[in-house]
Amino acid sequence: MSTEGTLIAGIWGNWAWPILQFVIGLGLVVFFHELGHFLVAKWVGIRVDRFAIGFGPRLFGIRRGETEYRVCALPLGGYVAMAGQEDFGPQREGQTDPRAFCNKSIGARFAVISAGVVMNIIFAAVLFVIIGLVGKDFPAPIVGGVDEQYPAGTAKITWKDPPPGQPAQTTGLRGGDKILKIKGDSVVLSLSGYRVTTFLDIAMTAILADENDKYVFTIERQMGGDGKKYLGVAEIGVRRLPDASMFAFGIARPVDVVFGKTRDVIVDTPFDPGDRVVGLDGEDVNGAWEIVQYEKTLTGDPVTVTVRRGGDQVDIKVQPLLLGGHTGDMIWDGSGQRHYGRIIKETEEDVTIRLEDGAEKTFQLEDIAIWKDPQLEILGMIPRLRVLAVQEKLGLLGESPAKRAALQPGDVIVGYGDRGAPTWRQMLDMNQQAVGTGTHITVLRDDQQITARITPKLRKNGALTGIGPTVDIASTVVAGVLPGSSAAEAGIEPGMVVEKINDRKVSSWVDVYQALTANLGKEVTLTCRSGIRTRAFTIGPLDKDVFDPGKYTYQLPLDRPFEPLLVKIQKTNPLVALGWGCRETLRMILSTYVNLRSMILGNVSRKALIGPLGIGRLAIRAAQESPTDFVYLLAFISAAIAVFNFLPLPVLDGGHALFLLIEKIRGRPIPAKVMNIIQVAGLVLLLGVFLAITWQDISRIL
Repeated sequence: MSTEGTLIAGIWGNWAWPILQFVIGLGLVVFFHELGHFLVAKWVGIRVDRFAIGFGPRLFGIRRGETEYRVCALPLGGYVAMAGQEDFGPQREGQTDPRAFCNKSIGARFAVISAGVVMNIIFAAVLFVIIGLVGKDFPAPIVGGVDEQYPAGTAKITWKDPPPGQPAQTTGLRGGDKILKIKGDSVVLSLSGYRVTTFLDIAMTAILADENDKYVFTIERQMGGDGKKYLGVAEIGVRRLPDASMFAFGIARPVDVVFGKTRDVIVDTPFDPGDRVVGLDGEDVNGAWEIVQYEKTLTGDPVTVTVRRGGDQVDIKVQPLLLGGHTGDMIWDGSGQRHYGRIIKETEEDVTIRLEDGAEKTFQLEDIAIWKDPQLEILGMIPRLRVLAVQEKLGLLGESPAKRAALQPGDVIVGYGDRGAPTWRQMLDMNQQAVGTGTHITVLRDDQQITARITPKLRKNGALTGIGPTVDIASTVVAGVLPGSSAAEAGIEPGMVVEKINDRKVSSWVDVYQALTANLGKEVTLTCRSGIRTRAFTIGPLDKDVFDPGKYTYQLPLDRPFEPLLVKIQKTNPLVALGWGCRETLRMILSTYVNLRSMILGNVSRKALIGPLGIGRLAIRAAQESPTDFVYLLAFISAAIAVFNFLPLPVLDGGHALFLLIEKIRGRPIPAKVMNIIQVAGLVLLLGVFLAITWQDISRIL
């Protein structure tokens, strides 16, 4: 295929066809909603003047009897025009046509109003049944990891018949645990007998919880050397996430040990998409959580990672990264200013940071963004930066500055603007200064220096270049020195190269770390070179206040994301699929209602809301993944529209149903003048909410 043909095929497969699927799918959801109104209106004898597919100008149509059936220019849903019923127009009294909507009984009108919602529910159930028959992959109900600051990390687990030598009670869930049941005040999980079948069950239980709710988890864990699995029970509560958006147990979604593709990111790695990690230094690997545990045993020596590639096993040697030390935190506030220091307190509503001058400042979580410093620091010395990844695009801002400057993964940044090798903080500062005007960046690639022009782009949380940084641990060049640190007091300056620790030669930051660890408690002298000059710098007694080996960790540079760990749900028996589809529909409806309740109570932030643009973005991504993902999302949209459309708000079907109930209680209709005022107020309210959510969608995309 020619380059042109490949480009066209890529645009069609990745964007045009998914967008078209979304338009058709959303049109079907709204069409079936209006079809419900139409069929019941005909059934109860209401005159239907028009049934339209789409909105806007008429393209073509036919008339059958009293009803015109037309197709309109905008293929998003449709509408039903009934005699005596106006959704958005002024209500008029005195309709004499016995077949007008307003002259039918309250029961008949209620049936017509609710028919759209019922049809959405039926449509969702049909789609879920199809999904059940075909089968779909879901995130497995496995613990991928646990945040020890959250309830899941501190929960007491009581084990039934633990293996010999193992305690009957332990603390905290851990990676690889399988969640079998979650019992508690969860109307959603109660539909399945509190059985957990996917990770979504775990996440949604936390999201829909109240602050003081506690749940009883039934856990399955492999213990002992015989591979036998044991059952445990733990009571676990919830805690609000740092961004205050919702509650969580502190359980990470599981990932497989299969490398996936990177989306719009360029990486330089010896691992290919589809490679499965099967061993680390000869030890078998069965789950990603085992890799995390293995990293805790690393000593800095190279590690042999064994992967299964196709039908072969391939050994790849990698050098672990050294991270940690007295690295800091950074807070972006609402005005775009940066505040450097160390976060010392986090609550459900705010965060307190101790700034570098010793002052403490508290920020509301919903107004800030928190940036954890990714650097390595030893004795106050900060290494150079290496480009780990290059983003191809920065959202709607287009091609990233790093991509435009032809930077590549593996480049070591040796100059930025008017500085030498920058630290991460210095780079952020330079980004802010260079927005719009640009600056020069110099990198070391294959022992050659390359200089390029780069112009950072301004985003909500600062100025970015599209560089994913990591630490250049392969050389001991000092990029920065923290003020007040041991290195600063000894006189070490940026640009120097550490060559010796006492009499031990060092050629990497891992060597530096190991040499300092070996000399803990002793007098330490660093020999550093600056140009052709070599000097010795004394760092007094090396106690843990100066250098604490426990503050450092090793990390394998796998440099490519793992695929999610999935479990397939498929119901080959049609009756079983029907039951599953109906339960899934009811679960989606209840989840949507409970989510709305949580937002009203403040348990879930309004930031979690998505509007048409956000839904469209999700639908396009789902269509890019697979047809089953798209149909599943379409079923959810249909169920969610049923819920939202039956809320008791003017203009919506739920508002009309409420008016009918009021009419039943009063014994007469609400006056047309009052109805018009309510309808206009409701329309203004809905438009305001629509615009606010749409703006939030746009901000999220940008």
